[in-house]
Amino acid sequence: MEYTFEVFFDIIFYEVINMDEVYEFLVKKSGIKYKDTIVAAVSGGPDSMALLHMLNKVKKEMDLFLICAHVNHNVRKESKNEQL
Repeated sequence: MEYTFEVFFDIIFYEVINMDEVYEFLVKKSGIKYKDTIVAAVSGGPDSMALLHMLNKVKKEMDLFLICAHVNHNVRKESKNEQL
C-alpha cells in the first residue's frame, strides 16, 4: 500500500516512536522501491533534517537517487537570513 504525503508525514512524526521504526516504515511501508528517485523538500528544521537523515540511510541500502530541495515556509523572521 502506498501512502499520501499527509498520511506519511503523520505516521512518521506523530505515531512513530523511534528512528528504527522510521527506518522500517520507509523501507517496508512507504512505497519506496529499489532505485527510485526521491525528492525531499526540507526546511532545515529538526523534523526535516531527521527525515533527510533517514532517507539518506535508506538511499544507501536501496540504491536511491535522493534530491534535497530547500523549502522556506517563511514562518520565522530569521529564516530569510538563514537561507543559503
